[in-house]
Amino acid sequence: ITQGKKEKSYDVVTSSRYLAVMALMKQAKKKNCSASTVLESDKQFSYLKDRRDRAFAKLLVTTVERRKGQIELVLNDCIKKHRKNKFALLVRAALQVGVAQLLFLETPQHAALKETVEVLRTYGLHTDNDISEQLIKFANGVLRHVSRNVEEYRNAYKPTENLAQWFREKLIADWG
Repeated sequence: ITQGKKEKSYDVVTSSRYLAVMALMKQAKKKNCSASTVLESDKQFSYLKDRRDRAFAKLLVTTVERRKGQIELVLNDCIKKHRKNKFALLVRAALQVGVAQLLFLETPQHAALKETVEVLRTYGLHTDNDISEQLIKFANGVLRHVSRNVEEYRNAYKPTENLAQWFREKLIADWG
């Protein structure tokens, strides 16, 4: 690894988006805590130099947590076949962060796409896993599809989709 690549990879590892994706992926594995808790307990989170970077990482994670129902419906609409592989949780977490930026955070589309895909590209530099170009292209394609249909997806699903199904049904039964 050249010095230039090493420096770039360090910057990506300590980027807000990278830490948000890692927190969401770890939370999906654990399932007994929030991704926000995972993020704040990550020592790399404290390495973010600027408090705005820490705030952005928190914003990404909390937006995915709050809007997870809507985000998952969008992703399920875009992804017809769910393939299980060792990168499934990583790719899903990256897509969640990308969709959250596109639909709910009004991040410029080019930044949301480029930076989210960059997290996947550089993941292999910091682990002994090499993510395939095919998976990167897949994620890029899903995010591009969402970016072309932002308004449609924003209006397609109600915020009540973010509630647990049992709670949604109880509210409807109790309040109509």
